[in-house]
Amino acid sequence: MPVEVIEVLGRQPALAARLAESAVDAPGAALVLALGDDCGDPERSWVSEGSVETIAALASLTRDGTSRPVCLLVWSERDSDLRRRAAAEATLEAARGLAQVATLEDSTRALRVNVVAGGPESEDDVLRTVEFLCSPASGFVAGSTFDLRSGR
Repeated sequence: MPVEVIEVLGRQPALAARLAESAVDAPGAALVLALGDDCGDPERSWVSEGSVETIAALASLTRDGTSRPVCLLVWSERDSDLRRRAAAEATLEAARGLAQVATLEDSTRALRVNVVAGGPESEDDVLRTVEFLCSPASGFVAGSTFDLRSGR
């Protein structure tokens, strides 16, 4: 069963295609927050609107009552613009907070939410981590953050 990919912010077609090709034994989902140039104003789009869109996507995943693992994949490229780097870090922290709240507050345990941070330099590691987190082997992993960005 492939990982369901929901692109919340930005578009990363190659990454989404690789994630969709993954074969795992459980109905997992990856919510991709791709922090690229197509997202507009970093603070507004990534932090404010991104959080709202992520919550809406998480809510949509619980509607059918299926218990499933979810990865919030925060995808960013190295950026020399200090403002964009700060917004990317704020987005990662917002995703981390959402994952922890979902873990603590979801009494039905319908979702096991974890955060994976990566970029083009760590794509293979990100894919392996998402595959693991969407598999039954990660049954007790929830509310965690895996920062696979190198050199940050």
